[in-house]
Parts: sequence; structure tokens; C-alpha cells
Amino acid sequence: MSAKLCLSILLVTALIFRIFLIPVARHGDLNNNTSWGQLLLERGPVDFYEGKLWTYSAPNQPPLYIATFAFTAFVQNSTNSFLHWANSHIPVFPSKTIWWFDSFGELYIAKLPGILADIAIGAFIYFVIKGKKGLVLAAVWLVNPVSWYNSAIWGGTDSIVNVLGLLSIYFLYKKDLIKSAIFFALSFMFKGSLLVFAPLFLLYAFKLHQPITVWIRALFFSALVFLVVALPFHPRPDIFVWFFRLYTERFLPGEIGTLTANAFNMWWVVNPGAVLDNALFGGVSARTIGLVITTFCAIILMWKSYRSKFDIPMWLSFGLLSFASFLFMTRIHERYLYPFFPLATITLAFFPWLWIPYSILSISQLLNLYNLFWAPGIPSF
Repeated sequence: MSAKLCLSILLVTALIFRIFLIPVARHGDLNNNTSWGQLLLERGPVDFYEGKLWTYSAPNQPPLYIATFAFTAFVQNSTNSFLHWANSHIPVFPSKTIWWFDSFGELYIAKLPGILADIAIGAFIYFVIKGKKGLVLAAVWLVNPVSWYNSAIWGGTDSIVNVLGLLSIYFLYKKDLIKSAIFFALSFMFKGSLLVFAPLFLLYAFKLHQPITVWIRALFFSALVFLVVALPFHPRPDIFVWFFRLYTERFLPGEIGTLTANAFNMWWVVNPGAVLDNALFGGVSARTIGLVITTFCAIILMWKSYRSKFDIPMWLSFGLLSFASFLFMTRIHERYLYPFFPLATITLAFFPWLWIPYSILSISQLLNLYNLFWAPGIPSF
């Protein structure tokens, strides 16, 4: 059996497995996502973020994120209309299909983008590593509970932003600065969780020694991505100022200003309670301490990456940077360790000694996710 056929079987099996897991639970985040998508269809994008009367909460994610769930809402509405039409015009049409879709249709459709992105990461890992080793590592990723719990049970979108981020790193690895910049811009317009990669991204970009014309084109296409995504929401000359304020005042701060937002990190050890991150430790706020430690880690990684003469550590560097930010930053959610795992899975091909910490972190991360969601319900827990 060829490697590509094995990969196809693996991807289809992983997809079916995740589809079976969809009805296990519905996280509250999904209510926000689906309501934002429906409201975008009803109200239109212009001044969407300035709107009032939100079903659950005001949107706190970038435009591409909202547009994704507007698309799923469109698919849901279109499917619902078709089912009702079929029920009225086709005598043999099973009417119970409508009942099932009314109960589960939105849940399945809303979780599907994250699941498909999850599967795409598995295919990406195979594409990068190739051969038997690539197939094994793709399987490792796809069976890792961190991946399927996040997408199929939680209904998270971390897999989507990480597909974009991985493609950006891949094209950087291939010395294609323009495509790398485009995908980094897309990840930025979807969610800000990979902004921590920006310093390391710039370092590797400078190491490419590209001519100034390539940099200009990369910046041009990044700006074009921004305008295409953001302009429908704010078609005015001050769009850059508007978006900067939106990102810094609504997207990045988050809704929970505590030491840890349920992440099993350093601050959980300090105090797992609802302590605000402006609390002082030795006269310095916890938020400042977290930023300083993470910055120090980033500087060390950048120095090591700058001195490295071969490209394999690139995957490890980005993975360790995401791990450091998860460990030491405040206001970190349990899901924010997600970027580490696809990068670490790729790195296993080059550093086999990582298998032990990789396995331990996978289990601890699953427990961290379960610690908040408690789904599926296990009474003894």
C-alpha cells in the first residue's frame, strides 16, 4: 500500500472519528461564535463591531474569525431551507431529518471548520516530513487528544489559526518571504494568538537576506490582506487607527484579567484563584513579571536561532516560544498551548528525545482542557 493511500485512509478515519465526537458536548464559546455569524449576515459588516444588543457578548475576535462563522451560518440557513423545500416537494423525503437538523445541524456545521483544519494539520505534517516517518507523525498528531478534544468536543478554532501560522513558518522555511507574510497576516486577521511569534518571525525573515524589493512586496501583500478582510467592516480612511484600537482594546486584553485563565502554568502554582494580574509581587505587577520572563526567553531563542546554521531548529524555536508564553504570561487560557503541539510533532522527526516530554505534555494538556469543560461528564471526576 502506497504512503499516499495510507495517508488518505488515515485522514478519512480521523475525520470520521471527530464527526462522531461532535454531539458529545457544546461549549459556551460556540454560542458566541454562531450568534456573531448570524448577526453578521443580518446586520452586514459595516460598523458590525460598534453594534449593540448582542445575543451573548460583544464580538472580541478579528474580522476573519467572524466571517468564518458567518459562512457556517450561511451554510446552516441554506441547508435548513433546502431540507424544508425537500420535505414539501419530495414525497419520500424523511421528515425526521428536519427534526435532527434542528437539534444538531448548527453544532455539526459550526464545529466542522475547526475539525477540517485539524485534519489539514495532519496532512501538513506528512507533507513536511514525508515518507514513513511523516505518516507516523501525522498519525501521532491526529490521535493526540489535544487535537481532537479541542476541535470535535470543545468546538475550538485554534486549529484554524494554527494552519495559517504553520503555512507561514513553512514558507519562511522555504525562503519565500512573500507567501510567508501573507499567511502570517491571515492568521493575524483571524486571531491574535500567534502574535507571540512575531519577533522570531522577523528574525528568520531577516536571515533570508532578501532584497528590499521582496520586503516591499511582502509588506504590500500583507497590507492588501488586511484591507480585503477589514475594509468591509470599516470602509473609512481611519481604518488602520480603528483596527489598532480594536485589537489593543478589545481583542488582545481578553475578558478575564486574572493571573491565569485556567492554564496550568506558573501562575496556577502561584495562585489558581481569581486574582487579577495587576497584583504586586515584590513591588512589580504579575503581568509585568510574565512579560519580562517571556521576553527573556524570546531573546534567548532568537539568539540561538540567529547563530544556528541549519534550518531544522526553526520548528523547535517557534514551539518553545509558544511554550514559554503559555508558562509565564498572565491571562492565559488552557487552549493557548495548542500552537506548541503541531510544531513539536514535526520536531519529533529530528529530535527523538522529545517523545517523553511530548507525551507528558499531551496528557497534562488534555487534563487542563478537561479541568474547565468537564465533557464528557465523568461523575467520579
